[in-house]
Amino acid sequence: MVRAGRTLIDIDEELNAALQEGVERKKRALALARLAARADAGDFDLLLDKENILRRPTVLSGRKSLAED
Repeated sequence: MVRAGRTLIDIDEELNAALQEGVERKKRALALARLAARADAGDFDLLLDKENILRRPTVLSGRKSLAED
């Protein structure tokens, strides 16, 4: 619907705002897809391995790990 009194500048500004919103939505969707792919690849499994890390002896200090005490 075309309103009376709208200039080409008004139409251009509205179009640019709509395009920018579309670009932002696409960026968010791509970021979520990248996170999902990283999760599927196991990039966040370090948190699950925390127990194994605590069981290893500390190499630099020669002390036992916290789990061995």
